[in-house]
Amino acid sequence: MAQTFTETIGMLDLVIGHLQNSGNAAALTAKGLDVAATITRLTNAKNNLVSLDAQQEALKVALPEKTKELETATAASYMDGSGMVDAIAGFYGKTTTAGKNILDLRANIRRGPDEPPVPPPGP
Repeated sequence: MAQTFTETIGMLDLVIGHLQNSGNAAALTAKGLDVAATITRLTNAKNNLVSLDAQQEALKVALPEKTKELETATAASYMDGSGMVDAIAGFYGKTTTAGKNILDLRANIRRGPDEPPVPPPGP
């Protein structure tokens, strides 16, 4: 079962500390464990986890900023495109077939081309 980040860091610290104890290191070396290589491997794994955690936290901070940037750019782009629809319809004449067609392009984005237009509210 995978443990949490904090539990894993704590466990690695405990194992590294155990291996760094000279009495434990001597006993384990005598049994055939390469203690120095194991300490290096576990320390590198811990450092990698710490680095990945810092990167993840930075992305958490950046996400709302990037979301706001996207929303602002989306609104500006929509206004630009929508304004061009109005301008093009104006060039054609809003009551001409071409003018109505360009206006329908924008209108059909949400309702779809096969749905009837929403009638204006009654008196």
